[in-house]
Amino acid sequence: MSPAVNKFGVKNLLDSLDAWQVVCLMTLFTLLTFNGLNKQIEIIYGCVFVFAAIFRGVLDKDLFWFVILLLFLMPAVIDWWSLGGHAFLLLYWIIAIFLSFFSKDRLNFISKAGQYLIGCAFLFAAVWKFVSPEFVGGDVMKYFMTTTVPMGVTTSPFTGLDRYSLSVNIRNINQLLLQDSTQTVKLVGRFNVDRPAELFTMATQFIELMIASVFIVPTPSKWLFIREILLISFFLTAYIIMPVPGFAVLFSCIGFVFSRSSYSKLFFLAAFFIWQIFTLPFLE
Repeated sequence: MSPAVNKFGVKNLLDSLDAWQVVCLMTLFTLLTFNGLNKQIEIIYGCVFVFAAIFRGVLDKDLFWFVILLLFLMPAVIDWWSLGGHAFLLLYWIIAIFLSFFSKDRLNFISKAGQYLIGCAFLFAAVWKFVSPEFVGGDVMKYFMTTTVPMGVTTSPFTGLDRYSLSVNIRNINQLLLQDSTQTVKLVGRFNVDRPAELFTMATQFIELMIASVFIVPTPSKWLFIREILLISFFLTAYIIMPVPGFAVLFSCIGFVFSRSSYSKLFFLAAFFIWQIFTLPFLE
């Protein structure tokens, strides 16, 4: 063990945790904060989380996870048309946890499952970004850069859009979305968004395709750390510019499982709780 690890106690801290129970509670807490379904179901998720946190032995029972799977599967199937992509990724993750009970090493099974889930999520996202005319043409990035926070703020050095104009654009867009009829709104401010949008579009396509390749293609053991570095880098860049809580929370949960480095595990564990701090006050 290196002096640095001894000094900060990172490895000792992680060794004191039961990795299986930690990832299970993280998954259940993700369900608790998932607000894509009705309030009655959210209350049930809350009761399940409290029960599992008190009686942690149930986390080692396949029957318990079968019930959890049904509790999420049934409402997800009923409202499948209105749910975002992160909801289905969460469903696949819960299925992976349940199926892990049929393997000899549950942690290794969900680690592999999580690796391929991340790879496939980025692959499908990259494919959409290559075939969607709105994204390829830069319209999506232009919209985010001129009408959303924090991307409008973080990209302002490239676009020249001042914060006052950005706030006016956001207010106008929000009012437009409340209208029943088809209308248009004129964006205000002096900015040049075409070239920055083009560059950010190409960068996003490249990064997501690269992450998909690294997670799906078999990699020699000595190069496995690249996966952790890429996912952490993605967190520190993409999710600061354009926060997507549903994916960020779930990716941090999966990242905690498949990471080999103690510092990577600590990063994803911290990222998970930091996202709760940012999102919980805004849950309706």
